[in-house]
Amino acid sequence: MNSKLQVTISSQITGSGTHFESYILGLSADPLFNSNTWQNAWWSRWGESFDLIDTQVNAGEETVCRLPLYIDSFNLKTIFPIKRLQFIGTNYQNISTPRTEYLAFMTKHGFEHAVNLGFDALESIQWDEFVARDIVKGDLTDIAINRWAKNNYWLTRVIHTDTAYSINTNTPFEYYKKNLGSNTRLKLFNRRKLLNTLGELKIENYYPDRIFEFFNLMNVFHQKRWGDTFSPNTLSFHQEIINSSKPGTLGVELSVLKVNGVCESVMFNYVLGGRVYNINSGFNDRFHKKIAIGMLHFGYMIEAAFENPNIGVFDFLAGHGKNSNYKARLATDSTELYSLQVVRSVKLRCLYRINDLLRNALVFVRAVTKRGKLRKDLCQRRKQN
Repeated sequence: MNSKLQVTISSQITGSGTHFESYILGLSADPLFNSNTWQNAWWSRWGESFDLIDTQVNAGEETVCRLPLYIDSFNLKTIFPIKRLQFIGTNYQNISTPRTEYLAFMTKHGFEHAVNLGFDALESIQWDEFVARDIVKGDLTDIAINRWAKNNYWLTRVIHTDTAYSINTNTPFEYYKKNLGSNTRLKLFNRRKLLNTLGELKIENYYPDRIFEFFNLMNVFHQKRWGDTFSPNTLSFHQEIINSSKPGTLGVELSVLKVNGVCESVMFNYVLGGRVYNINSGFNDRFHKKIAIGMLHFGYMIEAAFENPNIGVFDFLAGHGKNSNYKARLATDSTELYSLQVVRSVKLRCLYRINDLLRNALVFVRAVTKRGKLRKDLCQRRKQN
């Protein structure tokens, strides 16, 4: 079968880049973050200084596997030159961009072996390390990368771990509510009674006519709570994705919750392939001492997802709240993500191993010092008693 497959490496992102249909069916990768639309929007804003290595495995005219990668060339600590291979949509250490999760090689079902041909082509290109950010632990891409590294005796290092949280909305809504903690259920749903006494409640979707106004509202909340706002590049990035959507493919929820005509909470979701992706949210954290208005907004949106027969998952994605990990309390399911570093360069392998040894030694010294201090304090207390 391999003899019928051909590998090409392009310096331009291929594919239509205007919609999501081809990623909903037949390809084993998340349809939002691994789509041409997402990658094109990202590349046009942050990829100009990088070298694109878009690798495709084709069976005739059909693409059965795609490795959407690029090389970031820079000097580590201004001394050591590095060519770092990465997924389009992510960048480790050097630039900050919207987070891209569930990264994967897009492989058509039945052609999982084709990724090995893509790997073979990548070995002919000069690069020092490969950083795969936010891949799903244990899925096909994770297994393939680790097997590739092991076969070549390359060093692998886990540089970050995280958890994405989600709700299975195929179960009865009342069953979901019943299994929440009492305090969580109060904040998410039961405070509606109190909210309704404060005035008129209205929830609107500002898509498609009030997109610019929505992002201005979100920026106001972010400035007050976090001290910063979405960058112009990030705003235009999402606006391009929204404008590229076609009816029946990508859904957009720019949800605004108002009380007595005043915006008190906003929520930004994409909807694709039966999944609600909660991209971001913002709210007035001083709205009422007994009401967490952002949580109540989540409650309304989660309930709507349960009521929609076309939705099977409400996905909070990875990350935590400012003060607590609220996603873990609301979720019914979780997915382990991690970022893997594959080090090909012999010189870098030595440097990273030395760095890891020094770090482990420092942790050991701190632990011993802390233990000694605790023992000293314990002895002093015993003498005093």
